[in-house]
Amino acid sequence: MAASNVKSEIPICLSAYMNKLKNIKSLLSQVHTIGEAYRVVEKNTGENFNLFWILGMETAEVKTHSRFLAEMLDPKGSHAQGGKFLELFVEYANSIKGDMGDSPFFLDSKIELNVENSKVKIEKYIGRKTDEEGGRIDICITDGQTLICIENKIYAREQDKQMLRYDNFAKGYRERHLFFLTLWGNESHTVGEKGKAYAISYKKHIIQWLELCKKEAVDLPILRETIGQYINLIKKLTHQTTNKKMEEDIQGLILRNSKEASIISNNYNKAILSISNQIIQSVKRKIEERIRVEEEWEICNFDEVISEKNRGLIWVKPKEFNKDWVIGIEDFNPLFRNTNFHKRIFIGVRAEDSRRNYFELINDDLKEQNYGGWNDYKLISDFNDLEVSLDNPDLLSKISDDRYLEEFVEHLTGEFIEYFNKHKIGIVSMLEHQKRLSSE
Repeated sequence: MAASNVKSEIPICLSAYMNKLKNIKSLLSQVHTIGEAYRVVEKNTGENFNLFWILGMETAEVKTHSRFLAEMLDPKGSHAQGGKFLELFVEYANSIKGDMGDSPFFLDSKIELNVENSKVKIEKYIGRKTDEEGGRIDICITDGQTLICIENKIYAREQDKQMLRYDNFAKGYRERHLFFLTLWGNESHTVGEKGKAYAISYKKHIIQWLELCKKEAVDLPILRETIGQYINLIKKLTHQTTNKKMEEDIQGLILRNSKEASIISNNYNKAILSISNQIIQSVKRKIEERIRVEEEWEICNFDEVISEKNRGLIWVKPKEFNKDWVIGIEDFNPLFRNTNFHKRIFIGVRAEDSRRNYFELINDDLKEQNYGGWNDYKLISDFNDLEVSLDNPDLLSKISDDRYLEEFVEHLTGEFIEYFNKHKIGIVSMLEHQKRLSSE
């Protein structure tokens, strides 16, 4: 009797499973339909036409972001709106709510700034760089009494004691406010125990301030649309949709189908980890095959993608030397929190001691930026015109087909080997030179 009951329950369980799967497919189909509808709107309005992106200026910290923000903040800027945008920034910064502590506000004290008398400079030189002084401040705003410093980071890492040096410079003013601006609102690690640098983000704070500026420029079409294009650029860099109405429609759909949405949400990260690990394992095998003939080189570090805590990397080094210098390919895991170039897979030359510079072939700009120990780097080029980041939905859709997946693995491997062949002789020569010097 018990066995009969079990058999009779099987069709019921299967039926429930099939119904749930049907509902999930229906939800995904509806989201797809909404997305397609808004893509038609984007096409008809030209919303995706963005000069910043077209001209390849999207990640240039100084030439794009610092210059644009400084121009907006400058009372004498070409926007011809006087101190209005700077005033909006001060009002907005003073109004940000804090997350903890006794004060309800983000800032320890309100910014008191004479806006009309303020001067704005980018890359302000504050003296020869030492351990505690000097350097260049990305955006510097002052009325002579109050100083606002904004250190702007898109992908670059902090330099040694960078914010400490800026804080020491700022002590010469009656009132000082240091902001550490990143895409996601990362904290500064160089301000020191006694210093204070407010962590703000492009994703939230800059967008919200610029939306206020855009409203102020509502009757100035060129200025309004330029601000709008820059906001859309930031949203693309921080992986946000640019259409609020589409977001609202999809959110409403999710709430009406919360059970199915929950199942999709719970399995999304698992699917990303699975395909990412499959890719990095395949790339590792192919790299091993390609460098097997290179008797001087070996894989010295491999971090496969098992959980969100794994970066996903492959490093190779000369066999006869320690891991002083490596050639690596990294950031296969888009769920890892602190990626170097925000989820873009890249290849580079890395020193274990991040203060050490690669030999003279290195780009001078990278010597100053020092991207987390990467002395030289190359972002993987687009695959089938798609940006190579494993959270790019168009790329994921493409490589879900095994034929394209194999091509994609070969694309990654081929670019790594090309880069490896370019740098391998130079690195070995440099290490042998260093070895000879140390033995003399």
